Amino acid sequence: MLFPGPHGAPLDIFGGKLGLGSSATPVRSVSGVWHPSRTPWLPALLMIFACFSLPCWPLLAADKTDQPPSRVVQIGLSENAIEGYVNPEDVIATSKIWVTRVFTGKDTVEYANSVLFRDDTSIVAAIAKQEIDVIGLPTNEFIAIEKNLLANPEITYVHAGEVWVEYVLLVNRSGNLQNLAALRGKHIAITRGGQSAMTRLWGDTLLLSNGLGHMEGFFSEVREVQKPNQAIIPLFFGQLEAALVTRSAFELAVSLNPQIGQHLMVLATSPRLVPEVTCFSKFMDPALKARILSRVLKLQETPGGLQSFTIFKIDRFAPWKPEYADNVRTLLKQYADLTKSQVPRTQTTKISAGDK
Repeated sequence: MLFPGPHGAPLDIFGGKLGLGSSATPVRSVSGVWHPSRTPWLPALLMIFACFSLPCWPLLAADKTDQPPSRVVQIGLSENAIEGYVNPEDVIATSKIWVTRVFTGKDTVEYANSVLFRDDTSIVAAIAKQEIDVIGLPTNEFIAIEKNLLANPEITYVHAGEVWVEYVLLVNRSGNLQNLAALRGKHIAITRGGQSAMTRLWGDTLLLSNGLGHMEGFFSEVREVQKPNQAIIPLFFGQLEAALVTRSAFELAVSLNPQIGQHLMVLATSPRLVPEVTCFSKFMDPALKARILSRVLKLQETPGGLQSFTIFKIDRFAPWKPEYADNVRTLLKQYADLTKSQVPRTQTTKISAGDK
């Protein structure tokens, strides 16, 4: 499994070989420090990747040889699916530990490579050309391309007992901001990527539905940050007037510092949105797919699987259900209906993981 490493060099996690001729556009991860225990989405994909290193063909597994398998399973991952503060070196270290603990033995018959995609067009093309077998992407991106995507949604994950997330718009009680209109001309910070892939979509829809326009143009500054605390802490100290983060991130911050809950309040809450879906190519061998899905969905029944889920802060994997996309579809339609013409947007400030 490959991730872009320092200076753009690919980093091999599972000892696989780089696939040839991919139309995917590899991108280097945004700089910053990534903590697997706080980032459930990407480790979830890595755990699925690892399942491709299991013995998947009984006849081949029974015939033990030292020769590496010729089949290379290609994994695709949307850039927007990754939390903003990913560090590839941490991905490698954590993944190796997980694979060692959960899957033992040398009878591997599949290697898995991975590549990041910048845009949906490349994802659709790579699947159609059979250059990738599995793709992980935010649910809103899947909906946007599902009619042209030759892949079926199969898996999502359960985090904190739920497959969905909620976004919350936070304000500081001291600002006496009682409604959305009072935020005009103020400063807001929003998290992006991973579980926060739809914060902007919901934020814009929320304002548009109240006749306030897009976030850019309504706020004097929309600051994109990589860590929830880069939004919550400045809001707590009065350096911002609003923050848009996941409810779970806000609740975690409150549990660590109860004063945050005393000073900040939720002004608006999003619908429950399932943030991620993993799709398997329609060209994939059915027996191989069935075997992988069976293993992935039963990991919580094994001691090693339970231990890995504890490390990665997810409960388990779950089969994808069509209704998981319902609220996202509704939100996308609402946004489309409200957006009759593209409103020019002012500059968005981006804050890296190392900035405070």
